[in-house]
Amino acid sequence: MLKQHQIPNAVIQISGGQLQLQEDKVTSGITMKTLQESIASFFQGHPEIPNHEKLSLELLNHIKLQRTVHTSLKLKKLKVPAPDLRP
Repeated sequence: MLKQHQIPNAVIQISGGQLQLQEDKVTSGITMKTLQESIASFFQGHPEIPNHEKLSLELLNHIKLQRTVHTSLKLKKLKVPAPDLRP
């Protein structure tokens, strides 16, 4: 409503403080699905590139193959039952 009434910088006083419109920029995560969709939309926007469907799949497969897997050891502590202190 603040944007509709062209007052995006308005401050609304309430009993606990003030309310003010604020924009937060949140970057979405890169998943293989979003990456595939992004690559496909890029190549569709460039009609001068022939065979863009095949090229986008090849690029995605290349990216998948370049990923590395790191293996490490992790100590997992076992829960020891509390000692019985009854006499």
